[in-house]
Amino acid sequence: MEHKLSIKSLFIHLKKAKKTNPEPKKAQSKQAAWDELSVGARYLYKRAMIPVLNGENVYSSNLDLSMITEDDIKEVIQFSENFKCPYNEQINKLKRIYREVKRTSPLATPVVYV
Repeated sequence: MEHKLSIKSLFIHLKKAKKTNPEPKKAQSKQAAWDELSVGARYLYKRAMIPVLNGENVYSSNLDLSMITEDDIKEVIQFSENFKCPYNEQINKLKRIYREVKRTSPLATPVVYV
């Protein structure tokens, strides 16, 4: 069974992830920060995040999900927020859209069958 990765799903799962306040790190270069990322975080960034942000379809069956942990997701978010990358503006727009949609009340009411 193949599952298509989506930005909406990514934000839903990121919101559910526990929030932590890691100790602030000293300023470092982007390359040094990249080198410090875990193997799973680099894999997630290269194989899932960048293709999805480029509008490509990414399917779970094409990813080795055993390489990715919740900590890897947090690392990728921190890395993206700390360093200006070509996708930061797009990521921020998606975050704003997600927050706005989440605040909006649904126009339809769920139907319950008894």
